[in-house]
Amino acid sequence: MEMIRMANVYMDEGNYENAFILYSKFITLFVEKLPQHPCYREALPMDKANIKRKLNDVFPRAEKLKLHLKDRYAKEHDKFLVEKRQRDEQLARDRQRREEEEEERRKRLEKEPGRREQHTKIQAELDKWTSIEGYDRPVRLDGDLFDWPTDGGQTVQVQLPSDGVVPLVPSRQLKPDVETPSDRLYTTIGGIPSIDRSKKPSSILSPGSNAAQSWSTLRNVTVPAILMSKFLSLALKNTERNVETCGILTGKLAQNRFTITHLLVPKQMGTSDS
Repeated sequence: MEMIRMANVYMDEGNYENAFILYSKFITLFVEKLPQHPCYREALPMDKANIKRKLNDVFPRAEKLKLHLKDRYAKEHDKFLVEKRQRDEQLARDRQRREEEEEERRKRLEKEPGRREQHTKIQAELDKWTSIEGYDRPVRLDGDLFDWPTDGGQTVQVQLPSDGVVPLVPSRQLKPDVETPSDRLYTTIGGIPSIDRSKKPSSILSPGSNAAQSWSTLRNVTVPAILMSKFLSLALKNTERNVETCGILTGKLAQNRFTITHLLVPKQMGTSDS
């Protein structure tokens, strides 16, 4: 059956997730769904026996794949936890370092009474600036030098003025939308129609939405360079009589790519448009 053939192709390519999905679909179809069909009792015993043989072959494959995938996912999860713990530890070290630097800076300010008032003024402005929704708090580097966040996610070093007043710059996210000529055009003609592609039915052979994102519903096709000239040569007589010639491309699927291996030109009768 085509479903089993496709699953075997995925197995040979090492795409175990898609292979397991197809094996599971086959089992669900012939174990749970098909026996409930009203015409199932009328099926030939030979066909039922053939399905049973295939199920006896598919079940152990699916079970073996299930264990393999569970083991692989467990290892990936353990690796993720290790990396997450390392990131958390690094963030904790960075936070501790910033706190130590802030404490050291505070101690230096206490030794300089002339700058204490300016520091208090700057801190009050920073607290007011941070309380505004949509803003990130600047990070003090040294003295009056800050890493100032920007809308693009970057930071720039800013030296505050001597009066300690922090300028408040509105975020670009708060900028009101301005209607453009194209917006007015779309409004006039009724807007751009929206299409919900999630409601499009998928093929029973499709791995499904849970498969790897790198696998597209459209596959690449590899065609031999000589195929076009061969077909044009075979169709030359019909072309001279303004008669269409149809051919059938056949090949194999490997690595998510169709490779054309044969061109079949059956006996046919045609016209200029069919």
